[in-house]
Amino acid sequence: MAVATMVFLVLPATQGCLQELALRPLLGNSGLDKYSDTTQQSVYRLYGWIRWFGLCLISKGDMIVCAAYAHELPKYGVKVGPTNYAVAYCTGLLLARRLLNRFGMDKIYEGQVEVTGDEYNVESIDGQPGAFTCYLDAGLARTTTGNKVFGALKGAVDGGLSIPHSTKRFPGYDSENKEFNAEVHRKHIMGQNVADHMRYLTEEDEDAYKKQFSQYIKNNVTPDMMEEMYKKAHAAIRENPVYEKKPKKEVKKKRWNRPKMSLAQKKDRVAQKKASFLRAQEQAAES
Repeated sequence: MAVATMVFLVLPATQGCLQELALRPLLGNSGLDKYSDTTQQSVYRLYGWIRWFGLCLISKGDMIVCAAYAHELPKYGVKVGPTNYAVAYCTGLLLARRLLNRFGMDKIYEGQVEVTGDEYNVESIDGQPGAFTCYLDAGLARTTTGNKVFGALKGAVDGGLSIPHSTKRFPGYDSENKEFNAEVHRKHIMGQNVADHMRYLTEEDEDAYKKQFSQYIKNNVTPDMMEEMYKKAHAAIRENPVYEKKPKKEVKKKRWNRPKMSLAQKKDRVAQKKASFLRAQEQAAES
């Protein structure tokens, strides 16, 4: 598969401007030796509580090749926390495994099976198709350190996609010392930051805990269960990432428009109008 040369951009969030929109077309630029060729771009979008992560082919227009949604994760055992960092990672992992499965590359590139939180970059294997390379489009997401868009990025990379990146925006990176703590990042991937907050509220404010984690209580998810829940989800995603279409419901169409009149009905209607007109004329003459 030919992969055109593109400039990789993580669009910055600057004061007074969410992103430099003039730079976005560079994400779709092809090399001069690959005129009008398709380029791959991984796209992350947030609509309210809906997390969407997809892969887009760019040529003369955008074409979505594969997509994954956070609301698919209950199928894999994650029924709570649809907006946290751990779920963003799962969504990225689901996209990567689903895409590679579609192109028959999932057995060749398994990615990082054991979650360590450390930097990982997939390398092409000799004699096999090259690693699927794409580039991040963060859209309007604020690309600050620890943003969930980088959780989705990490999930896609661990899933076997080649996406140029660094560790500077992952949780656990210290900008002052310029050091990266992979263990902190792993805790976010496994939902341990949420688990710690749950434990804190349980001890300090029971009412706030019941309010903020009502769905966790409803689904009997405790802080000690978080890591195991996400481990099982990662394994389930790798086992079966294929999207299953819902069976179409047979809809009985209803017609609300007025049915057409038959010829006899039309003639009867004309006769009624004539009779009504003649009565009106007679009444006018009598008065």
